[in-house]
Amino acid sequence: YTFPFWVSLFIGLVVGTASLAFMLWLGGAFQESYQNMRYVFSEGFEIGSLKIVPSSLITAILISLVLVIILSRVRHGIEYQWFNKSRLKKGPREVVSMLFWYIGITIVVFIGLSIAGFDISNLTVIAGALSVGIGFGLKNIVSNFVSGIILLFERPVKPGDWVEVGDTIGFIQKIKIRATNIKTFDNSEVLVPN
Repeated sequence: YTFPFWVSLFIGLVVGTASLAFMLWLGGAFQESYQNMRYVFSEGFEIGSLKIVPSSLITAILISLVLVIILSRVRHGIEYQWFNKSRLKKGPREVVSMLFWYIGITIVVFIGLSIAGFDISNLTVIAGALSVGIGFGLKNIVSNFVSGIILLFERPVKPGDWVEVGDTIGFIQKIKIRATNIKTFDNSEVLVPN
């Protein structure tokens, strides 16, 4: 297995910079700067009323990455192991898989933010702003999302069905959460909002 060029370049730059800094530190240079950087790394710094602690931030990012990898493995296991042995039809399988992924990612984000030291109670302001945004600008997106869930659960149409939506006539290729892929007779794909 060989790494892509950009990964090898990034690893080389990080290792080279760390080696150079370590050799300078061994020689006694930058002792005071090292102490200051170590203090800032462990205790953090403030920007306005927000306190950022780099060590907590790095820990939160690493834990979030591990949780996302575990979540994707569990989702893959549910899709290809458990669903194959269950009697669920394809539509409900896709809905359960997508809902599991979205709920899991939301939980991972909250865990990462709490580990990083952000006060999650401040997110109520963001949630309020989002609800106003949904009420005004994102109304169509939310209605498409809910319609997609209904289409996937109830299965009034399924992939392979011939449909006519407005001026678009063709076969359904895939039903997603927000839109449906329709392949027309002139071999072009059209995304129709749910």
